Amino acid sequence: MKYGWNTEDVKRQLDQAKKNKLDQLKAYVYTSMLTDIKVLPKEKRASVDRDDFFDTCSNFNLGYFNSSFFRMVEYLSDVFSDIELEEEPPVFIENSPEEVISLCRDFYKRRDKNNLNYFKRLTNVKERIQFIRGNLNNPFAGRTYIISPNEYYVLVNGLNSLQDTSIMIHESKHVEGLMKGYSNGISLYQELPSYIYEMHSFDYLDYIGYQGTDVGWLRRQTVYKYVSMIRKMAKQINIIKKLFNDTEFFSAVYDGYEWCSIEYGLDEIYRVLKQGYPESTISNIISFVVGTDLYLNTPMNNLDHILSCYIFGMYKMKPGIIDGIVKYVDTVLGNPGAKVKTMKNGIDK
Repeated sequence: MKYGWNTEDVKRQLDQAKKNKLDQLKAYVYTSMLTDIKVLPKEKRASVDRDDFFDTCSNFNLGYFNSSFFRMVEYLSDVFSDIELEEEPPVFIENSPEEVISLCRDFYKRRDKNNLNYFKRLTNVKERIQFIRGNLNNPFAGRTYIISPNEYYVLVNGLNSLQDTSIMIHESKHVEGLMKGYSNGISLYQELPSYIYEMHSFDYLDYIGYQGTDVGWLRRQTVYKYVSMIRKMAKQINIIKKLFNDTEFFSAVYDGYEWCSIEYGLDEIYRVLKQGYPESTISNIISFVVGTDLYLNTPMNNLDHILSCYIFGMYKMKPGIIDGIVKYVDTVLGNPGAKVKTMKNGIDK
């Protein structure tokens, strides 16, 4: 049996879920799965009306940004402001899904043996894992869809077998976390295991003989993804603050709303004004910062213990790790403009 979702079965389950008002979560997850593999068309969001946008803006409390987390984001965005990464992907080896899973299993045997059985439980049910290639317009490389502790699915959307391997390691850690009960922990650290082990997967690929530009490209792309998240959030924060503090900017956005909506991504900013940032977005950034520190400074034989301490609230992010993160990003991305500074208003202990 090959790896792959039974899309007809997913469609049937979606139809059943739609009929039952208590199964809205199932309907949402199944719809997302089928949309992500292009079986269903993606629903277009309606553009936000100008009056609705500014009404929501007037009710927003700017004090929302007065936390140490947002100070950190603005600081890091400033430090990373000169970073640009425009690299064409190298020519990679293409292997079958079975060969990718074999590489992942070997990673667990060599680097993470204590958690091998969790990976086996996931991969033994092949219809839970879907590989796609060529969907470069999808804004993600992989996803895990969780309906219940016993029903979950994984989608891998890589360019090639090496990227598929690192993505599969990342997504398998989400399923492993579900099996371990991590979903009952602090949501802001839910991405932590996946990010750290994805970084270790690059070391593994180097170790077994894929040294050079291929793995280096994957590592740079991954680090740059998180740098881009930080810069995007900081840009949005700056736009929101200017709407409150710069009357000329406010008037320009109001008068040229249609153009500004596209230029500044006002639909996304509207959702921030209305609901704040989703926990998943904040989790990605926190997990990148904390995860990079743990990846660099924690032996793998102690990693699971430290991760549990973060996820269940015994450890919290400390301000002292920030400079090490900046140095690492500078090393990986080769940014001469990334100067190490000291945070005056650090992360709350």
